[in-house]
Amino acid sequence: MSGIGKKRAGLSPVDKGSLAERVYDQIREAIIDGKLIPGETVTLRSLADQLKTSPVPVRTAVNKLEAELALTVKPNRSIVVPIVSKERLEEILQIRTVIE
Repeated sequence: MSGIGKKRAGLSPVDKGSLAERVYDQIREAIIDGKLIPGETVTLRSLADQLKTSPVPVRTAVNKLEAELALTVKPNRSIVVPIVSKERLEEILQIRTVIE
């Protein structure tokens, strides 16, 4: 008899989010919560080591956060949490208020 339609032992549902999305969420939360401090420099490897993953999903997440201006990638490939000026913070808060 074929296994179609049968529940297979030992299999569980797959998490709907990709690893890169979960890594993105973790790094984003670390920035928001102040676990990654403005001006702090990190590397892909150090983030991957902390998250217990390979650098590939970290690179994907960092690229997305860089596009959102939440991180800055330097020419030497180090990653910096940008220091936000009071004016920039006020601008962000105004934009978020309008959006929400």
